[in-house]
Amino acid sequence: MIVIQRQSFVRKYISKIVNLVSTGILASLLMVPGVKAITIEYAVQDQGGGAWQYSYYLSGTTFNQYQGFQIYFDYNIYSDIDAFPVAPNADWSPITINPDIGLSLNGVYDAIALAGNPSLADPFVVSFNWSGVGQPSAQDFSLYACDDDFCSTGITFGQTGTTVARSNGGGSNPDPNPIPVPEPFMPMLIALGLFGMFVVRRRG
Repeated sequence: MIVIQRQSFVRKYISKIVNLVSTGILASLLMVPGVKAITIEYAVQDQGGGAWQYSYYLSGTTFNQYQGFQIYFDYNIYSDIDAFPVAPNADWSPITINPDIGLSLNGVYDAIALAGNPSLADPFVVSFNWSGVGQPSAQDFSLYACDDDFCSTGITFGQTGTTVARSNGGGSNPDPNPIPVPEPFMPMLIALGLFGMFVVRRRG
């Protein structure tokens, strides 16, 4: 039931938010309260036959309960995302939404914190199919906060950024100089804050 309700939430917002983020229209958003600037590193492994696996490593931040993050999968080059991703530990609940090329809808890996200050010691792992050139690389992500674990009545999107190749810990594409995600640019924050207020009022 939890997975179904959360998938319904993701589908509700994904067509608007994901495509804005993916096309660069929302380069930066209001910081989610309690979440500091974050770095999401990735390692990627070739599993053969077009199947790959990402391992995501989060650092530079803490999360409050019911805050989380989403990582986006371009519908042109990703497919068959693992429908039942394994949680890195008991503090997190991950789900996925597969890309839909017919609807021009990107896929999502979504993980929400079930407790305050959840452990980030373990990687977030997800498998998928890849049809792009070379090997899978960086992806866009965003942070969010919900009112509860179902995100039933509201969501606030926060910092956005791009994953960076992991400098240690394996994978087939280590990067010796990972780049932290910068703090949001203030004028953009103000403008997008007004946009968020407009959306909330429309929903009200």
